[in-house]
Amino acid sequence: MQIFNMADVMKLEFFLAKSKFRSLEVGWKKIFAGFLIFHTAINIVYATGCSNDSECFQGSCVDSVCVCDPGWIGDDCSHCGGRVKLDSPAGNIIDSVETYREAHTCTWLIESEEPDSLIRLKFEHFETECCWDYLLIYDGDGMFSPMVAAYSGIVVPYEGETNVSNPEVTTTSGYAYLHFYSDAAYTMIGFNISYSVNTCPNNCSGNGDCQLNAECDCDPEWTGKACDIPVCSNSCGDNGHCEMLTLLCECVNGYKGYECEVPPTNGSWSVLPDQIRLGVASLAALVENDTILFVGGYPFSNQEQDYDFLMGYDINSKSSWAIIPVSVSKPEARYGHSVVLDRDRIIMYGGTVTEYSPSRIVSELWFFNITTESWEESKDNAGVRVAVDGHTAHLVDEKMIVLFGYSPMYGYSNIVQEFDTVTGQWSIVNTTGVNVNGAYAHSSVYDQDNRMIYVYGGYKAISRQSYFLSDELYTYTPDKKHWSILSPSGAHYVYLHSAVLIGGMMYVFGGNPHNETNGAAKCYSPELIVYDIRCDVWSRLPLENEIYTDLSRYGHSAVTHSGKMYVLSGYNGVMLQDIPIYTPGDCTKFIDEPSCIESSPGISCYWDSSESSCHTYTNVGPGVLHSMKECPLPSDNEQCNKNTDCNSCMLTFGCSWCGGDQDECSANCDADVNHDVCTGADFPCAKYYTCDSCKLQPDCHWNGAACRQRRDTDSDIICGPSCANMTDCSSCTNENCLWCSSAKRCVDSNSYVSSFPYGQCVSWHNRDSSCPGDDCSHFRTCDECHTDPSCGWCDDGSNTGLGTCMEGSYSQALGDICPAKQWYFIDCPACQCNGHSNCTNETICENCEDNTQGDQCQECSPGFYGDPTNGGNCSECFCNGHAEYCDNVSGQCTCTTKGIIGKECDRCDEDRKYYGDPTGNGTCYYDLLLNYQFTFNLTRADDKSITSINFKCIIDNSNRDIVFQLNADKNVVVMITFTSRSNPVETVLVDETPASRYRVVFSRKDFNFNSYENTTFYVYLSNFTVPFWFQISFSWRAIMMLDLLQFFVTFFSCFLSLLLIAAIIWKIKQKYDAYMRRRAHVVEMAQLASRPFATSCLEIEKEEAPADNSPAKPKRLASAISIEPCKGGKAAVLSLVIRLPSEEGGYAPVGYSGLTFGTAIVQVNAKKNTEGKDKGSIRQRKNQNQRAIPNGSNNCV
Repeated sequence: MQIFNMADVMKLEFFLAKSKFRSLEVGWKKIFAGFLIFHTAINIVYATGCSNDSECFQGSCVDSVCVCDPGWIGDDCSHCGGRVKLDSPAGNIIDSVETYREAHTCTWLIESEEPDSLIRLKFEHFETECCWDYLLIYDGDGMFSPMVAAYSGIVVPYEGETNVSNPEVTTTSGYAYLHFYSDAAYTMIGFNISYSVNTCPNNCSGNGDCQLNAECDCDPEWTGKACDIPVCSNSCGDNGHCEMLTLLCECVNGYKGYECEVPPTNGSWSVLPDQIRLGVASLAALVENDTILFVGGYPFSNQEQDYDFLMGYDINSKSSWAIIPVSVSKPEARYGHSVVLDRDRIIMYGGTVTEYSPSRIVSELWFFNITTESWEESKDNAGVRVAVDGHTAHLVDEKMIVLFGYSPMYGYSNIVQEFDTVTGQWSIVNTTGVNVNGAYAHSSVYDQDNRMIYVYGGYKAISRQSYFLSDELYTYTPDKKHWSILSPSGAHYVYLHSAVLIGGMMYVFGGNPHNETNGAAKCYSPELIVYDIRCDVWSRLPLENEIYTDLSRYGHSAVTHSGKMYVLSGYNGVMLQDIPIYTPGDCTKFIDEPSCIESSPGISCYWDSSESSCHTYTNVGPGVLHSMKECPLPSDNEQCNKNTDCNSCMLTFGCSWCGGDQDECSANCDADVNHDVCTGADFPCAKYYTCDSCKLQPDCHWNGAACRQRRDTDSDIICGPSCANMTDCSSCTNENCLWCSSAKRCVDSNSYVSSFPYGQCVSWHNRDSSCPGDDCSHFRTCDECHTDPSCGWCDDGSNTGLGTCMEGSYSQALGDICPAKQWYFIDCPACQCNGHSNCTNETICENCEDNTQGDQCQECSPGFYGDPTNGGNCSECFCNGHAEYCDNVSGQCTCTTKGIIGKECDRCDEDRKYYGDPTGNGTCYYDLLLNYQFTFNLTRADDKSITSINFKCIIDNSNRDIVFQLNADKNVVVMITFTSRSNPVETVLVDETPASRYRVVFSRKDFNFNSYENTTFYVYLSNFTVPFWFQISFSWRAIMMLDLLQFFVTFFSCFLSLLLIAAIIWKIKQKYDAYMRRRAHVVEMAQLASRPFATSCLEIEKEEAPADNSPAKPKRLASAISIEPCKGGKAAVLSLVIRLPSEEGGYAPVGYSGLTFGTAIVQVNAKKNTEGKDKGSIRQRKNQNQRAIPNGSNNCV
């Protein structure tokens, strides 16, 4: 059963958080993390160790524990580790069973039986994290031997097939030294490498016999070093014949390819192997007549003395030679520089100089006179020039234009520099147009016909921590000093690639496609893409012919000659020595107009109607009647509308930022407001992530942490030193930079990959705590010494484990300063007692002396501290009596009294209100205030060793007794003492009494509590364990004394207050009652107004005219139909019949009633005596307003 330890789980969080993996889906992270934690928990619960040898991958099971073989570590011996020597004639080197570990190193030394034997390493599969995890291979017995390979990324996939044979690496010294290292974040499947001694390449592929000199004798039908190339395959078809001298096809009729299978109208590859004596990367090259001139380059760090800085290659004779300058002065070795040809001289600028220690980027300008073969450095400082690496340069008229590059001061710079070759004046160009992103290791070509420079791809950054690869294409017009943006290539992200211009087409080849945000692990690209300048269209060119060579590489250079592209050297794990050649299709081979216009991928042709012939586009003459393939229409406005700010809009091909009323990104801006530059608030200051680059922009201001838009109140600031100026690990990491200990170089965190593109950095550090020493001598034990692949252990011969770590290889220490019998490069001496004991049975330390302990006397005994390794001393702990022990390495005392701090418990924690002097048997106290209760809860992590705490309370003026109280959650030993002016010696009052609750009274009769005596109580609590909670206080004791004046004053004050409150309450009650009455009345009125009416019957008497001479009846007054008393009998609802106005004759209009029914609320008076009243008058009032109803009868209303 495979067991994961908890460290694996903790490392997972670092993996998920690392900036390199910020593009991983959050959901996938959580699922994976949950699964790993669950799987780990199950294994921890059920893990019982091994039961047999089969459960130990590279080891044996002893007492249920896996005992690993040399070179293997882990619970189940499944991971490589340490340093091991392999001396069998054949075998395999495997990093792990599954994936390799994070932040891990492994080293192997292969030794053959005979010196100068050939050791062949074949990669069965190889997958590591590109640009971060490397396997370094040296031709010798240590890291001071020549490096022959530095592999990273996916070289041979674990699953799937490749189109080339598995790569092989050979060493000829009889040794092969391999060192693998990984960083602390991401792991992959690793590698399996088979090795053999004095064997042939790929065992001659089964097509030949291996000779004693390890060379293949191929069968007649096969050729090549590994007999893997068929001789004149397919009999060279119908367009060639077999050349018996070279065993290659000789093509005719313009056909190309290994089998003459590629028609002349199509492009094809061919390869010239072993053309360069020593392969290099990041070189510069140019063509002068029929000669290619190679300048500089990186040849692996320990081979610089073997390579020629300047070489010539004759294209016709296919031969190369070193150019030895006759001048005394010459430039130091460098890479990442640029060269241009100015008549009969080469101008070289910038680059990283590797001969300096450490390597550094320079702004040096050198001239090489081709005629006199002499170098001269320009010392003219006219103008300002910026040190850059990974830039490009072109000569336009009399000026050398330097584009972009990485600068230690400005980062990934978008600066354009100009050098006037006539006046020697340097200047930084103020450009217009698109505010482009600066780039490192981009490519650029100069089109003389359009007088434009095309800049493609590169490694870019948008902050100090983030970076990305680009597929953007810019154009720079030197005459106008103007930037524009063209169509991107479409997700073809690369850097350290090459580009050339042939026939109106820009060919981009190779490069490193690894982008931290896209998850790709392949480092070396073989792809060839082409850009049609006329139509602004990109296309990929497939490999149309078999070449039996892997074209994958980056860091190469490319030039053109006679319409062909020559690719020079480069790197794909090894420094390449071949010269691949790409020949584009030939337009003149098309014989009709349709095929000419359509042409083949990678070329642009036109049909000359007057001559009925096909030609390359760039050869169109004025007035020539011709026809060509139409270019596709530009894209619509949809892509532009996605951009919401000016800068992103301007960096999108075909888009412009429309000002005015539009204020948007569009492909169709109004003509009067269209502009192609962001200004003012739209200017993208945030993209300048260094102080110096921000200060170069007039509209921007550096606020100490970021670049933002300049305000009127901003004043200039002075920028601090850049990472490149840091000379040690501590200062480097404290500035959030990365320190490479092997290169002794400090770089920005976003420039690690661009600073060490070829595996130059063996280990890097980003924290001060992880910084190593300056050299091997800082390692104090043999095991520690062997963690550095360049170090070995020199034993002093005392057989006690004493020795010195020093640089060297397997055969000897560097400088041969250690006797051979005492030199341990692979293993360590059997006795490792660090000089504090002799060994019994050769390996067991008999009796550790000098206050040491441990299996190898590697630790200090309790009560002592120090580093006893390699003869170091252990010193006695000194803690001022406030600690039982100290850390056995640092001597930091574990103080047991709360409030006492310091390495030697020699200070009081005044930040937390503890005062005193803990030295000289003193202690620290927490001051308690009188009449306050203090609560303490000792649960902090730094309280775990606390067993005591001390307090003091000063009683300066009191005429009362003092009460001390303690309430705790567990028993504690209490001791109380006091001092005063008259009794300066501390006197015990309560002597070490165990209690959880304690109360004691100190009488004022026994103590003189006044400011003169300054009586002080001391409380000592001890013998408790944390967590511990308690409350503590000193307070006055309550005293009962009657003061009559005070009593009456208080009594009457309270009485009057209560009386006043009662009056206020009574008034409030009155107001409230009135309010409630009004409220009830309103409610009653609302109910009455809304009550329904019942039907009432009314008998109306018909008036008749009186008979002649008869007396008239008196008119009756109006009277109530009904009276409805209300509750209380003081009001009632009176109902009346009311006569409405009528027309002439006393009749109501037709359709209307003459009567209506009305009600009123009336007051009901008490009954009074009505005697003497005129009843007739009452009756008369009742009869008022009565109206005769025609045809009156008994009616209901």
